Amino acid sequence: GVSDRELEPVAAATMDEADPRTWYYALMDYGAWLKKREPNPGRQSAGYSRQSTFKGSARQARGALLRAIADGGGAISLEALALDLGMAHERLETAAHNLAAEGLVVYEAGRISFSD
Repeated sequence: GVSDRELEPVAAATMDEADPRTWYYALMDYGAWLKKREPNPGRQSAGYSRQSTFKGSARQARGALLRAIADGGGAISLEALALDLGMAHERLETAAHNLAAEGLVVYEAGRISFSD
């Protein structure tokens, strides 16, 4: 039941600011040891939430779009891509708009590409 916010001062107090790398390595080693001792210890975190399934998710649509652009080398029709992938056009369109808003792609007139 301890929040990450409550742990931050403890972490700050124990970290050697002159050599933070060694502290982070020790923290990673502790995490590896803890994982061997208890199955999925992250579940005990107050901020833990189970990730949704990948199939049919926004993550899947985003990944499919980025992969298609990288493989295609140019602007790709979203409508054609929806047919090729068997994914709903609306899901891909939402992902395309979000990727464009983040500046990762250009989405215009139903076509998506990487920005120049």
